This record gives sequence, C-alpha cells and structure tokens, in this order.
Amino acid sequence: MSIHVIITQAMAQAVAKTLQARGLGDAPMRIVAQSQGPGALEEAGRVPASVLILDVGTGPGLGAAVLRYRLARPQARIILLATGRQPGDPEVAQIVQAGVYDIVTDPESLAAAMDRQPAGLESAALWLDPSLAPGGNGGKTVVERVVERKVPMTQRPTLIAAAGMAPGVGTTTMAQVITHYLAWRGHTTTLVDMSAPWPAEQYTLPWRPPEIPEEPTREVANLWVCRQSDPMAVVRRRQTAYVVADAGHVSAEVAAGLGADLLIIVLPNSPSRVSRLFEYAYCRDRHHIILPDAARYAILGTGESAQTMADAWQEWVDYISRPRPGYLTPAILVPMPDTMPPRFGGKKDHLAPVIATLIQGVLPEPERRRGWFFRR
Repeated sequence: MSIHVIITQAMAQAVAKTLQARGLGDAPMRIVAQSQGPGALEEAGRVPASVLILDVGTGPGLGAAVLRYRLARPQARIILLATGRQPGDPEVAQIVQAGVYDIVTDPESLAAAMDRQPAGLESAALWLDPSLAPGGNGGKTVVERVVERKVPMTQRPTLIAAAGMAPGVGTTTMAQVITHYLAWRGHTTTLVDMSAPWPAEQYTLPWRPPEIPEEPTREVANLWVCRQSDPMAVVRRRQTAYVVADAGHVSAEVAAGLGADLLIIVLPNSPSRVSRLFEYAYCRDRHHIILPDAARYAILGTGESAQTMADAWQEWVDYISRPRPGYLTPAILVPMPDTMPPRFGGKKDHLAPVIATLIQGVLPEPERRRGWFFRR
C-alpha cells in the first residue's frame, strides 16, 4: 500500500503516530499551511498512490482540486480528515460532491477507516445536508434524497451532468436537450462542454465559446455556453441557476467524481452495442459492480432498437436489484429532437414531458393552479 499525506501542522503528529503503528512511518507526508492544499493536491496527482489522506484544514477551495486529483488518479482512495467539522460544513460538502466518501472526524479513527472497505454515498450524505442521514426524511432512499437536494441549501447552481456509457451514444445531444428545456422553462442555464471546443457549441453558437461564460447567447434566452474541463469552476461563479455539463464518454468512476446533483448516464441505443453495458458496469459477482450512486439512465431514441436496449438494461437492473434493491433504475427513452436546438411547446411536443421526468427532483415544484373560487 502506497500512501500520500497532505496535512496541517496541527494534525501531523497524530497522523504520523497512526501510520507508524501500522508500519507506514516512511509514507510521504506533506505539511502545508491553510489554503495551500489545492496546490499540494496538484503536485500529488503526479505521484502514484493507492491512498491519499487529506486534511480539510489545508483548504479552502479543495473541492475542485480533489476532482482534478481524482481525474489524474482515479484508482486512488481518498480519506478526508475533517477534525472539528460538523455535518453540513460547506468545505466538506464540496469534497463529498467531488466523490470523496471516507470522512474521518478525529485522527484516532483513521486506522479504522483504513481497515474497512471504502465508504459509499450513504455514509457521506449527511455531510451534504444533515437531513440526508440514513433513516431521515420520510424513509426515502439516499439516491432519491440526494437528487432532491435543491439550490436553496447552498444558494449555488444545480449541476446536471450527462455522461456517455460509450462513444457516439448521443451524450452531447442529451446535454443540449436538457439545457434548452431548462432555458425554455425560464431558468438561467449554462451549458459546459467538457470536451472543448467541439462539438456541443456547434448546435448553439457559430463561434468558439469562452472558458468562462461571459454573457447569454443572443439566439436562445436564458442560455450561456462555455468550454471548461471543470464544471465546478462554473458552478462556483453562481452566475446561473443551473449548470449542465456535457462530459462525453467517460468511465463510471470519472462520472461519479463530477460531483453532479443529478448524473444522467446515456446508454447505447443499438443492440449491437449491448456488450458496452457489461464493459461499463463490470462486476465479478452480484456484489461488485462499478456504477455511480444517485444516477439516472437514458437512451436517446424511441424506436425498436432503443426499446431492445432498454429491455436489456431492465434485465440487468433486475439481476442487480436482488442483492441491492433500488441501486439501479430503468432506462428512460428520450425522443430524438426534430431540430437542434429543440423546440418545445405545442400539442405534439412529446419531448418536454420526458425531459421533465428525466430531471425530476432538481426542478422547482410547479405552482398549483387554484380554482376560480379561491381567487380574489
């Protein structure tokens, strides 16, 4: 086991004692001051390690830095030392959103955390919001409650990410459709193309968009477009109510590390690519599957081919649900838009209701229409 430590001076002695007791006293330990953690993480990304121990006191600004580290070292396990922090702490919440679920609140618990299996979203959800703790909020699953976490909790934009299970499955089109639907609903929305500079903006702008959204497009109201490999950098600007990231084809681990409030994974729509399901979600047995928590699955298309893939995915869902009920959800068939940008509204609009279902939980609740006898 190779370990790398980024720690503050206050925690260094206690962590060193724990590592020495386990025969890991020669592990590299980088002692940094407050706010120097992001730079130390960037340097650590160049060094192979199986475990990274990170002190939250080296922040602020660790969320994006952790995401970049996870992209550079997707196999590394990160254990966050959050001494003195309470559930709901904004700095810890940002790191959890980047996909770090092993949270230790005191150095004495570090050894136990290293011995146990990596934690999942269920154990870390309360750091996003104390009401997400297991057993709270009406008995809903953690997946449902995480998706229902709205902007008012942190007054920051809601991040929706579209990730492809394979190349060419329509991830860019899916991100475009969601973005334009939100803008059509009147919500200010930024489309982030993570595979800059093409292909996403070719459907929206005739020019190459900036890395940071500067002003809304003239063609579509409420819409900003930018190219940025780190969507959280756009989220932190708090410029629009929603940020939709087109991640393209990425691995399941990278998709989970995007820290999205709602992650939509686009499946292939051709039966000839059914093997991609098993390549993407490889499992040695029913208890070992690599798929992100709190994700929804979609297939672009409604024809016979797409339905066959949806049926194949449903068999996979049923198989996995025996030992892990509710872990996976059925795929939603999304009609291919007739035009791009898509046009919403009208009696023959079959696309808008499907998108509303797909992103349900991150949209504000619609106002209930009152009868005439309630009006003044």
